[in-house]
Amino acid sequence: FPVIEFRDQAVYTVSLSFRNNCGTAQTASQTITFESNISLEAGAPQTLCFNTAKLSLSATVSGGVDSLKWSTLGSGVFSSPLQASTEYTPSSSDRTAGTVRLIVTAYPKSQSCQPLKDTVVLRFKPRITANSAELEVCSGSPVSYTVTGNSNGATYVWFSDVISGTVTGNSPSGSGNISQTLTNTGSTDAVVQYRILPSFDGCQGDTGLLKVRVRPTPMADAVLEKTPVCSGDSVRISLQSALPDVVYSWTVSASSGISGQAGGTDQKVTRIAQRRTNTALTSGSATYQITPRLSLTAGGHCSGTGVTKTVEVNPGPSTAAAGADQRLCNVTEAELAGNGISNGTAVWRQFSGSTASIQSPSSAVTKVTGLATGDYGFEYVVSSSSGCGGRGHPRPRAT
Repeated sequence: FPVIEFRDQAVYTVSLSFRNNCGTAQTASQTITFESNISLEAGAPQTLCFNTAKLSLSATVSGGVDSLKWSTLGSGVFSSPLQASTEYTPSSSDRTAGTVRLIVTAYPKSQSCQPLKDTVVLRFKPRITANSAELEVCSGSPVSYTVTGNSNGATYVWFSDVISGTVTGNSPSGSGNISQTLTNTGSTDAVVQYRILPSFDGCQGDTGLLKVRVRPTPMADAVLEKTPVCSGDSVRISLQSALPDVVYSWTVSASSGISGQAGGTDQKVTRIAQRRTNTALTSGSATYQITPRLSLTAGGHCSGTGVTKTVEVNPGPSTAAAGADQRLCNVTEAELAGNGISNGTAVWRQFSGSTASIQSPSSAVTKVTGLATGDYGFEYVVSSSSGCGGRGHPRPRAT
């Protein structure tokens, strides 16, 4: 049989003629089609950052190709899987696995030729993260935060925003560790948020968040409900603040002879009430230094501006003792005997019964005349120049 060499990619028709000795001829023919060779390249392997959103791919193909199709051994998606040029969006599983293979298949026009495949390998660099944290500070206190992440050698840039309240002292951006003094200029809590962006090995990582809660400087009003007060009376100081969680600490200093004072630490009260005694013969004073404070979640407090209140404590007069009640028979006069006093002025007064005559009202011991049958009430009143006083009530009865 003859051997035919076909040199071109073309369509050939081969005819065979046969003639026998009788002169009869027969002819047969066959058509042979030679398709061009398929050439396919998916592309070179690629190394990507972990957070790469999508990748552009372009397969190089030549020859008698009828169609193309991209597929993945991972779980990402192609934008145009039937086109030579497409985009691949990796899935989170692809990134976590670290490697994914993408396959492009070329299907020839001739069914007698087998499809041709090529693979491109994608490798993902390790994930880069910046740690997140929350801090709480007092207004005017320094913030010193060391930025950290999961990659040694990573660098960091950050951007800050005031997301609530009013704050000064925060820079809009910076790099490395965060060191700033934040001042809350309002009367409520404020929050500054720092967005921290890590970078390593040519890749940008996941953003970390630092939230700094800046407590306001606590302010308080303190009002003395009464001053001066008498010895034995209560000192009352009303406390008010616009902040609901304010506590108060206070110290007390007093002049000689004043007692009953006590300091307080972090008390959640709306009033300081203490009974004060003045054993001196002259007026004295007690001075309260009151400091409003706000608590911090992690412990400690933020102290505000102190308020000073001074109350005058007048001495009380000597104790008034009018003596026991008396029962008298057939008399028109009686003796009233009060106690001697060392502080203040004493006077006898009649407060009930028919009119009688007190002979020496300013004497501790005096006679009362003009009594008749019935009940009489007399009081022995000891008072000081400050208006602090006491009284006793004998009740002589003449029968």
